[in-house]
Amino acid sequence: MATRQKISDWLEDEYKLTLLKGWARNGLTNDQLAECIGISETTLYKWKAENTEFAELLKANKDYADTQVENALYKAAMEGNTTAQIFWLKNRRRDNWRDKQDVEVSGDISIVDVMRKADERRERLENESD
Repeated sequence: MATRQKISDWLEDEYKLTLLKGWARNGLTNDQLAECIGISETTLYKWKAENTEFAELLKANKDYADTQVENALYKAAMEGNTTAQIFWLKNRRRDNWRDKQDVEVSGDISIVDVMRKADERRERLENESD
């Protein structure tokens, strides 16, 4: 039978604390963190809500990992890695580099105008073929 986990055990045990930091730095999701600790994801969220030290520990180490990846991406882009450059530009300069561009069209058009033009075009074609 599994023992019930307590947040204090994870914050007061140096080994467990090191594990938590490492898992967060390795980019584990909250679901994965919960599984490694041996608790439900709901319990993990409860621990984070009730204990700022725990929440900050996870956040700080996740932020560290994200910053390391950002720095590596930036370095790769500066060294000429075109994939990194494209990724960077699509995310940082969305207005100019994203694949999908939003184009705003304005003006009025009515179905009557469309039908009239279609009739005129049809008549013109019929007259040309005579």
